[in-house]
Amino acid sequence: MNKRIAYPVFSLVIILIITGFTFILSPIKHIGLKMNARNIKNGYLTSISANIYYSISGKMVTVNDKPNQFYTITNNKGEVKVYDPVKNEVYTSQNIALSTESTQLYYFFNNKIADLGLSDLGFQVVDTQFDEGLIITIWMPPAQLAAQIGRVKLVHENGKPIFISYTDSNDDLLKKTYFYDYNDINGLLFPASITQMNYVNKSDSSITKITYSDIEYNTSRVEELLQFEIPADAKITQW
Repeated sequence: MNKRIAYPVFSLVIILIITGFTFILSPIKHIGLKMNARNIKNGYLTSISANIYYSISGKMVTVNDKPNQFYTITNNKGEVKVYDPVKNEVYTSQNIALSTESTQLYYFFNNKIADLGLSDLGFQVVDTQFDEGLIITIWMPPAQLAAQIGRVKLVHENGKPIFISYTDSNDDLLKKTYFYDYNDINGLLFPASITQMNYVNKSDSSITKITYSDIEYNTSRVEELLQFEIPADAKITQW
C-alpha cells in the first residue's frame, strides 16, 4: 500500500535520509573505466566501445575504439574537442549542455545520487511516496524548462537510484532510465549497468544498454591518459 507524505513538510527529510545513506567523503581524484554501449533503433543495432577517463576537476577524456577510433576531450564549461587521429583533424564546439557536470559520471562520482542533479537544475519535489521499500519522489521543472519537461519521477531503493523518468508537458513519456549492478568504488555507489529508453514520439523510440567494467581510480595510468594533448598541427574545424 502506498503511503503519501504531504509536501513540503517531510519531502526535505526524505532527501536528507537518502543522502545520509551514502554520504561519504571520497578521496577519488580521477577514475578510468571501460564502456560498452548498444543502441537499438528502428531494428538496427549500433555498438560503441570506449575507454573513459574522468577527473573530479571536471575534465573527461574519452577514447573510442569502436566503430572508429577518436578522442573526445570535454570539461565542465561545455568545451568539446573531438580528435580524429587518422585525418589529424579536431572538431571543436562549446555548449553548456555538453558540460561534464551534466553527465551521469558527474552525479555518481560527486555523490549526487540523492537527486541525480535535479536540484541543481532548479527542479523541486512536489510529492513523496513509500512503496514496499522504495522511495518515490516526483519533481517539477523550473519555469524555463516547463515547456519541454512536465515532471520527473525518481525511485530509490536502499539509498540507490534505480529508476528515473521524464515526461513532457502533455505527460507523454520522453525518457526512462534504469540503474543496476551497483559497485562500491571506494565508498561511492556506481551502477555498472544502465538501460535507457528514449521516446521521440509514440511510434519512434530507441533503447540503449550501457555497461561499465575495468574500473580503476587514482592510478598513474589514468592520470597520464587525462593529460592527452591534441597535436598542435591538427586541422581545426568547428561544428
